[in-house]
Amino acid sequence: MKRSLRSIAVTIIVIAIAIITGFLIHQRGKHLGQEVLSDVKHDSHLESEEMTRKVMQTDNEHRFGDSDARAFQEENTVAYGKLKGRVEDSDTNEPVKEFTVLVMSRRTNQLHEFNFQERKDGSFQTGNLPAGDVIIRFTAEGYRPHTFLEDPTTTDDVPMGIGDGGTTDMGTIHMSKEHPKVHVFRGTVLSEETDEPIAAAILWLYYPWDSYWSKEDVTITDSKGNFSLRYHCPGQNKIVIQHKDYAPLENEISLLAEIETQLFYLSHGGTLAVRVKDADGGPVMQIKVGIVESLGGFFREEFSTDENGECLFTNLPEKRHYVSLINPYAANNYPSVGKHVEIFKGKASELEFTLGSGHTLSGQVSYKGNPLSGVKVELRPITWFINGRGSYGEFKTDNNGTYEIYDVEAGEYLLRFREYLYSTRDVLLKHERIEIKDRDVELNVSFPSGSISGTVTDKNGIGRSSARISLIPLSEECEIPDSLKIWGMSPFRLILYTRSVETDSEGRYILDNIGEGKFQIIAGETYYFGTISRIVEKDKDEALEGVDFQLRSASEIMCEIETWDNASPPKAHILVLDDSGYTMMIDDIHYYEGQYKLLGLGMGDYEFIVGANGYSPQRKKVSVMSERASIDFSLTKGNQLIIQVTDTAGTPIEGVIALFADEDPSLSCFLNKLYNYDSDRGSREFRHASTSDENGQITLEHIASEIYTINLSKFGYIDKKLPVQITGQDKTANVVLQKE
Repeated sequence: MKRSLRSIAVTIIVIAIAIITGFLIHQRGKHLGQEVLSDVKHDSHLESEEMTRKVMQTDNEHRFGDSDARAFQEENTVAYGKLKGRVEDSDTNEPVKEFTVLVMSRRTNQLHEFNFQERKDGSFQTGNLPAGDVIIRFTAEGYRPHTFLEDPTTTDDVPMGIGDGGTTDMGTIHMSKEHPKVHVFRGTVLSEETDEPIAAAILWLYYPWDSYWSKEDVTITDSKGNFSLRYHCPGQNKIVIQHKDYAPLENEISLLAEIETQLFYLSHGGTLAVRVKDADGGPVMQIKVGIVESLGGFFREEFSTDENGECLFTNLPEKRHYVSLINPYAANNYPSVGKHVEIFKGKASELEFTLGSGHTLSGQVSYKGNPLSGVKVELRPITWFINGRGSYGEFKTDNNGTYEIYDVEAGEYLLRFREYLYSTRDVLLKHERIEIKDRDVELNVSFPSGSISGTVTDKNGIGRSSARISLIPLSEECEIPDSLKIWGMSPFRLILYTRSVETDSEGRYILDNIGEGKFQIIAGETYYFGTISRIVEKDKDEALEGVDFQLRSASEIMCEIETWDNASPPKAHILVLDDSGYTMMIDDIHYYEGQYKLLGLGMGDYEFIVGANGYSPQRKKVSVMSERASIDFSLTKGNQLIIQVTDTAGTPIEGVIALFADEDPSLSCFLNKLYNYDSDRGSREFRHASTSDENGQITLEHIASEIYTINLSKFGYIDKKLPVQITGQDKTANVVLQKE
């Protein structure tokens, strides 16, 4: 009987303990979010992680061998940690009492969600999370989401990490109130192969700002592949989607003011095996290999070569990529080296680099007969933008003014020498083109010390102070100091656009350290006296004097643009040439209700070229004889030019770049921008007229009746210039490119 009563008592105690334990667990879950759920996820996560390790081990044994597979398995052993912190209102510093923390592990690519309620002090602590880099997103009702992750468009990464076995304190998280006029863009990310939702995909939304894409919002897809992104300005935007198991996706989208829902499909991309060997054919280990999508792409990644001198890039987007060995010798006198490669969906590509087979480039840099130390020497392939492959890097001269660059691959290069003169606060600049074939090259450089000077007066012969003097080189051999220019590199020639210097109180000016060449000098005074120009030629160290200007009255020119279809044209481009056929620099252009107002152009004879996307450009010669003038332009439909590009076997070539290559670089830039321009995007990317499709066709619409020179280029093929004459009819041209 006593034993029976004892058994009943024990049973009652056990039940009571179970009830109390359940109550405590319930309360803890209520106040600390889903920590208990996280522990359950943790257990199942361990099982899935073990399965993942086994699958990856098998795959890597097949790819790299047993020893490397075991090393890979040891490196991917998962450890755990926690996050804690406090969430506050950024305006009032009051705690946010209800919020959600979404954490995605970079290592496992799994999502962990924690909901926190009734947090009087705004504090939080998560459950167990895989140690390593993570993406963290805080959301709360009425607040703008706050996300911690790196931006793929910049190098300013801000990764958040979780320590092994400890708790990482995030400090105070400040959340801003949601803007009342914000728009929400919703969508779903799916697999192209299975149509299944993709969880833990990262999405960035960008909007156009000036000449760049600026980040608007960032988010992560949930377990059903759904996402929401906030934006303030409807219009043209860019969305970038990344997931470790799929190729990145980059699309430009047009977002309207109302809420939209859109589907995005990710697919598996191509692979690229990179091998690095020495001059004897042996593997080179621990070489950092970087890859970036060409022509302004967002995708970039880095790996190091293994003991076999190899590294493998997977799920690359189907585009051209630039692959480089970044400072492979880890030494100051050795350049980096890069090559372009085409990646195709579902296909494996290979690329091989050989170190130690190049040549030495050396020389001495001097100024006025004296060697210069510390001069910056920049090495770039001439074809950097199109099929830029070869050596590149930045170096400096030693105390004797000498420089040595080892292991430079064969090819044609542009060398840029730059030095700051503390005595005059001027910057010397010189460009040299060289070709390295089968031997070492010595190139000695002497900075120019010549000058151009003169006086600027008004129509009464009185010197004008603060008048603007600009200098534009008109030949490749031109030499000017860096302080006078904004420089860029063209696939066909070096184009230099200058900044301005001003005249002194008596109207005198001097342009120092100008070398030999043919130059256009432009003088003007904004809003008061019109801009005029002169063409001069000089020797290397010549002091060219007496380049004087007498300013004419400035004109206000109104340009009204009509179109053949009576539609309002998009943003127009206006190019003004002087009576010698050289581009004029205009102080200011204003647009108002279909009219363009040009200010600061002097009286004289000019040629205007006006174009807009979707219309044929129009040329018109104009004599400006008064302070106010009006010019009307009528943009026509133009003609179509189709260029069919094949190889020597008659196979169409996809991805051939077409560039207008007129002798006047300003006109070429104008045409390339015009035929590949989107008024919402601006000029963010390297401009080319068009690219051939899968059938090898390049289609240029709205071509005016003129004679053109079009350069056709593609990585792995020899460039070809195509002369074309349009005479009021559509035209088709056939071009055959030969492989290198």
